[in-house]
Amino acid sequence: MDINFGQLKEYSSRAFYSSDNPQARVLSFIINEIEKIFDASDIVFAYPKNLFINNKQVELFLIDSKKQLIKAIYEDKNLTISVYFAKDIINFYNKVNHEDDSRSLIIKFASSETIEFNSRNDTNTHHIQRFDALILEMCKFMMK
Repeated sequence: MDINFGQLKEYSSRAFYSSDNPQARVLSFIINEIEKIFDASDIVFAYPKNLFINNKQVELFLIDSKKQLIKAIYEDKNLTISVYFAKDIINFYNKVNHEDDSRSLIIKFASSETIEFNSRNDTNTHHIQRFDALILEMCKFMMK
């Protein structure tokens, strides 16, 4: 499975009734709400944190063409969607752990909030390579 908004939407529809990944229902709800607010064609990256880890809170992060970060978190039967503007990013950095072969993208905002994407912690072992590649592409995009 490619990791982009369209593929996540397709996956959430296909897996909606599957017991293999109960997180797919939550993802489907998040995507439906995102599409009510944002133009999906403007989304450049989609990062589904914890989607493939059962019993962890699903978080969907999106980056649009203006380098705005959209965070959607479903928790306690509530969906919260936050937007972080590019002008509020103080810095970001890419960290690679050679020992456990993981990659992180850490973004720091003027509000003192920090968001971290980590290829080992945010998914199961089956998807680590995909998340690593996605993080790398997100870093390149942010540097343009």
